[in-house]
Amino acid sequence: MEKEIKFGERIIIISYRGKYNKEIAEFFVIIVKKIEKQLTKIMNKCGIPKEIHLNFKRGSGGLDGIYYVQKKNIAKHLIIIGVFTDGIKLGKKKDELFKLETNLIDTFVHELVHHKYTKERETREKTKKIAEKLVNKFLKR
Repeated sequence: MEKEIKFGERIIIISYRGKYNKEIAEFFVIIVKKIEKQLTKIMNKCGIPKEIHLNFKRGSGGLDGIYYVQKKNIAKHLIIIGVFTDGIKLGKKKDELFKLETNLIDTFVHELVHHKYTKERETREKTKKIAEKLVNKFLKR
């Protein structure tokens, strides 16, 4: 399944398989809409192109993301991000939802920052500052 959302000047195409990933993807859309303005600034600073393909899929070992480096086989007008969702829960309690919200933002921002910074350590350091600010300032427990 696929869902397309307009995000400022950009389009995020979200794809997923199965009921479980559909729920995670829908939850993700709610979160990013809350902080659209701030994420747009981050995307602008990182030089993110106009189209983002975000794939929620089963993987191993919990919530994890992968940024596919633009090479000959990936067009310059888009980036592709995979988000692996194995082992994460869409909890019902407020603290469980906040933790998932925080982890999804951290994972998404991390992969966006990878577009600008290729080294993992540098990406991790930049992401930590950005994600903490987003969570603390714009998301509520």
